[in-house]
Amino acid sequence: MRVDFEAWGHKNILGMHSSTLEITKSRELTKRGTCVVGVRATMALSDLSEEFRNLARNGRSRITVSLFVGGLEEKITGWGNSQLTLQHPGDIVVRKSQYVCDRTLCIGADRAACDLSREMMRLLGNPDQIMTVSLSVERH
Repeated sequence: MRVDFEAWGHKNILGMHSSTLEITKSRELTKRGTCVVGVRATMALSDLSEEFRNLARNGRSRITVSLFVGGLEEKITGWGNSQLTLQHPGDIVVRKSQYVCDRTLCIGADRAACDLSREMMRLLGNPDQIMTVSLSVERH
C-alpha cells in the first residue's frame, strides 16, 4: 500500500539529526529542528487510511519513505510496531531507535536526516522547493 503527498522546503532546513527524520504540516521552523526535512506537508499521520495504519501496526511490516526533490531521490526503510498510534495531526517522524510516540511512523529505520544527500538538503533550504513524499507499507 502506498500514499503520496507533498511538502516544501524552508530556509532553516538543516537535515542534521542523527536518529530521526521529520516531515511536518507546520509552516514555521527554527534551526533547532534539525530533524525536519519538509514543512507545509499536505499530510500527517492522522491523514493515513485505516488500512495503512493496520498494516503499519504489524511488527513485521516494512515501511519505506521515499523523498523526491529536484531530480534527486532518497529512500529510508523502517519497521512497523503494534504500539504505533499513527494519529498525530501535524507530524510524521521516522526513527532509527525503538522509541514510539504519537508522532512515530516507523522505528528501526536505516537512515535519519543526517544521512540524506547534502545536495537534497541544500535544495530544501529554498521555501519554494517542492518535495514529493511517498510512504509505502508491506507485510513481511
